[in-house]
Amino acid sequence: MIVSQLEYSNVKIGSITGEMVGETINITCVVIDKYNHQDGHLFLDAIDETGQIKIVIWSDNVKTLNETIEKGSIINVIGNIQLYKGEYEVIARKVKVIKQL
Repeated sequence: MIVSQLEYSNVKIGSITGEMVGETINITCVVIDKYNHQDGHLFLDAIDETGQIKIVIWSDNVKTLNETIEKGSIINVIGNIQLYKGEYEVIARKVKVIKQL
């Protein structure tokens, strides 16, 4: 699925609220931790200047990544806000690495 970044305004992590659950957002953040699941899913912990959030990239989308995401990478994510075990997370639809650190 091709998704234009221009379709969604950039949101700060700290401004995510319960009313946004189910909405598609665009965030720019720094990866602070990364976990590769045995089924091919990728789980990222990411921050911006306002907060921290988990980003989930399902295996089908991991296969379409053109760049490796590492700790310290600055990424732009378009995805849907979900509530999982009382915490907000972003289910990524599109991920672009802006800068590798």
